[in-house]
Amino acid sequence: MLNSVKDGKLSTDDIGAGLKEALSIGVQKGSAQLSAVNGFFGDAAVKILMPQEAVKAEKTLRNMGLDKQVDEAILSMNRAAEDAAKSAAPIFVNAIKQMSIQDAAGILKGGDSAATKYLRAKRLCH
Repeated sequence: MLNSVKDGKLSTDDIGAGLKEALSIGVQKGSAQLSAVNGFFGDAAVKILMPQEAVKAEKTLRNMGLDKQVDEAILSMNRAAEDAAKSAAPIFVNAIKQMSIQDAAGILKGGDSAATKYLRAKRLCH
């Protein structure tokens, strides 16, 4: 909720509160979507496949007729990610609550890994 609007401008506190609220809602909705059955497995954009290091082994196993077992392994990885997504929202919401305007600006301007660096600094990510 907005605390003060002066000359039609939002205060820094209002901007920060709005940003935190938007991020919290986004995290909660994203976590709910990803933690649902097929949240990862059913979405090609986030589906977890065999890591690059295991692709050769995957092809060998498939050539040996073990498609079902490989498919089950991939499904199992995605189900584990769906389960993990259930507990991710509170961790991220906590990080957002601790975020300052300077932290948010650093993430916005800091490139692709800035959010990860922020979470590591807060000891919320390995």
